[in-house]
Amino acid sequence: MKNKKVLIGAIAAVIVIVLAVLLLTGVIGGKKVEDAKEAVNEAVETVEEKAEEAAETVAEEAEKVEEKVEEAAETVAEEAEKVEEKAEEAAETVAEEAEKVEEKVEEAAETVAEEAEKAEETVEEAAAEEKKAEKIVIAIPNDATNEGRALLLLQANGLIKLKADAGITATIADIEENPLGIEFTEVEAAMVVNVLQDSDYGIINGNYVLEAMKAGQELTSLLVENAESPYVNVVSVKAENKDSDMAKALAAAVLSQKAKDFFNDYDKAISTVENPTDGFDSTVDYEALKGQTIKVACTLDPHSLVLEIAKEILAEKEINLEIVVVSDYVTPNTMVDSGDVFANFFAHQPYQDDFNAQNGTDLTTIAGVHVEPMGLYAGKQTDLKALGK
Repeated sequence: MKNKKVLIGAIAAVIVIVLAVLLLTGVIGGKKVEDAKEAVNEAVETVEEKAEEAAETVAEEAEKVEEKVEEAAETVAEEAEKVEEKAEEAAETVAEEAEKVEEKVEEAAETVAEEAEKAEETVEEAAAEEKKAEKIVIAIPNDATNEGRALLLLQANGLIKLKADAGITATIADIEENPLGIEFTEVEAAMVVNVLQDSDYGIINGNYVLEAMKAGQELTSLLVENAESPYVNVVSVKAENKDSDMAKALAAAVLSQKAKDFFNDYDKAISTVENPTDGFDSTVDYEALKGQTIKVACTLDPHSLVLEIAKEILAEKEINLEIVVVSDYVTPNTMVDSGDVFANFFAHQPYQDDFNAQNGTDLTTIAGVHVEPMGLYAGKQTDLKALGK
């Protein structure tokens, strides 16, 4: 439409030009000239009108184009805004989905960890049950007080329960509860070390542990008594001699600071002396004891070593201490009772009390020196897992 109107305007312009040329060349004359002029004027007016109409048309078309451009721009802006909104929504959706995936991964990881822990517990429980199914054998001393002492150690660690009135002389007959079904091999106290290789565990006196280790045997302690143990090793004499100067002099020497210091470097026994002496008793007439011999029966380390310290102390007062070493738990008491020795130093207080009760003797303690912790030692089992610990 726009091109058509422009073409008409151009034709009108050509007509005007042709008429002008004719006038100028005289082709048209007289009246015809006037008519031509009128025709030219009319043509000019027509051309001007057409030109105005064309200009208006062009302006209108331009305005429409501008409007369409503006509409298109608005449309593009709206579409861009929609695209941006959708992009933001998509980004939010992706973030939410990623968060959900992360949460699910964390939940899955927790579940796997929980299941793994349960599986491990199940395996451990199965292993424990299997261990329970296997009989656990513990070797223990068979003498009255040491057997009771061994059983009390097991009870203190929750492995068995003894009858309420069992006491320190308890035997396996006094076991009231034995949830693990532990079997006991009763042997002489000194022999527990020797049967350890055939037992799961063995409960051994401290002095025998020391002897075994000196002989090159490796022992691993798993449970040990503490310093509050009532099984204090004591020096004993006949009751009739307990207040004698000889007994007081011997007691002061074994309860000396020197003797106490000895146990600081001795890892198989613990000194129980709270108020050590300087080695002497101010109430004793050492001058009257000068030149005399105090004969004492004992077992080996640490008893004989403590007596060697006492021997040096008494020698300062020119008193001789003769040490008689024995290897059993009966001879030292019979020697004191018969008068073959003045005193002995080898056993703990509960043992001496029981010995008196069983044999009608009257052995009396003049000094409590140390505790040799009894302990549970590894045999075929190297740890406490078989006992549920």
